[in-house]
Amino acid sequence: MKPKQELRVIPLQFASEIQPGDLLVLEVLRALRRNKLAFRPGDILVVKHKIVSKIEGQIVDLAKIEPSRSSQKWAQQYGLDARVIEVALTQGRRIVRRKRGVLIT
Repeated sequence: MKPKQELRVIPLQFASEIQPGDLLVLEVLRALRRNKLAFRPGDILVVKHKIVSKIEGQIVDLAKIEPSRSSQKWAQQYGLDARVIEVALTQGRRIVRRKRGVLIT
């Protein structure tokens, strides 16, 4: 009989906010040590795109964004921030799906 396999999700807590120019590998290793965790054979590390974007300096000041009429209408209809919609539309290569408040670019 095979041993039972388990899937666990363990969020990694960083000591401070990730900043542009930080080295992701070093930040992950520091967080592992601080949280007394270690990778085991077969582990999978999942990194949110938001962290990678921050490290790359891909940060937008929403105060400087002027949303289009289309973004304003969409945001108002679904209770969203029109500036965030505008950034998604201008930064994305194409719209994959835009339905019921969900925008995938």
